[in-house]
Amino acid sequence: MLFVCFLVACYVPPSVHYTETSAETYNLSAKELALLTEKVTQGDGSAAARVAAYYALTRDDMETSLKWTKAAARLGDEGSIAYLKSKGSSFTEGDEPSAEPPASLAEPEESR
Repeated sequence: MLFVCFLVACYVPPSVHYTETSAETYNLSAKELALLTEKVTQGDGSAAARVAAYYALTRDDMETSLKWTKAAARLGDEGSIAYLKSKGSSFTEGDEPSAEPPASLAEPEESR
């Protein structure tokens, strides 16, 4: 009995590490999305790439993500250029991304 008490007293539970998912990592609030969109209008390719990642990984909207990726490539984002080249896609003018946040983000949530 004393041995069992000793084992219980010495037991250290394994560490549980919480790992964020891609969706959590790349999620944006309506305010963050608006700020990034503003940066894109000022020529920031990395901001467009970040918005593309948001749509791909959080919203699972590949069509919108591709539009933002093409915009990022046109603005000189090297990662977006490389990605589109690897997929055999061009990044010419055309199908421009919408500057409007999705309807579900129209009103910022307090929890974000």
